[in-house]
Formats: sequence, C-alpha cells, structure tokens
Amino acid sequence: MRDLSLRSPAIYLYHGTLEDTASIIGLCQSHFPITAIIWVGELNNQSQVYLDVLNQWLVKRDYPKVSMGLCLTCHPEKIITDPPYRDWNWGQEECKAVVRLAGLPLPPKLLLTLS
Repeated sequence: MRDLSLRSPAIYLYHGTLEDTASIIGLCQSHFPITAIIWVGELNNQSQVYLDVLNQWLVKRDYPKVSMGLCLTCHPEKIITDPPYRDWNWGQEECKAVVRLAGLPLPPKLLLTLS
C-alpha cells in the first residue's frame, strides 16, 4: 500500500467503513487512477442505500461505481487492500470530516470502523 505515489491504476477493495469511504474520497480528490472499486463488505439494506449515494458521487467525478463482484484475475492492476487513511495520519474524526466535506453522508453506523 505504501507505493501509492507510483500512480499506477489500482483496484480498491471496499468494506463500506468510514475509513474506507474517506480513503476513496482522498484517492479520488488526488486524481489517483482507480479502475474498479469492489464491495467486499456485508450487503444489507442500509449498505445498499449508502452504496447508491456513494455511486452517484463517484460517477459525478468520473470514477467507477462500486461493483458487487468482479473477476480479479482479469485485471493486471495492483489491488488496494489496506486503506491509505493511516498513511495520511487520518483518525476517525479526520475521516468523518473528509466524508462530510465531500458532501456525502456518513456510512451506516454498523460500518463506521474497519479496525
């Protein structure tokens, strides 16, 4: 995960947490090339509603929607499995601020933390 500065296209494994959401926003706002965002969290009604909102935000910024499944072996890009918010020294409050400043609601309470 420490090689984000290389800027080679990547696939992001998205758990739907606050930290994951803030990390995706940070990557998008820094114009990091993401070729796919793949949902790897538990899917329920709350998370589906949130994904619809997040997907609208992503599409407006020319990023791919969150996919419910994809053949990872078909993509030669690196896979981001560890959200970069830690590398940026963001805690939960910074992650909340990033999500709010992006104009998105916070993820459902049950998905607020990854760790």
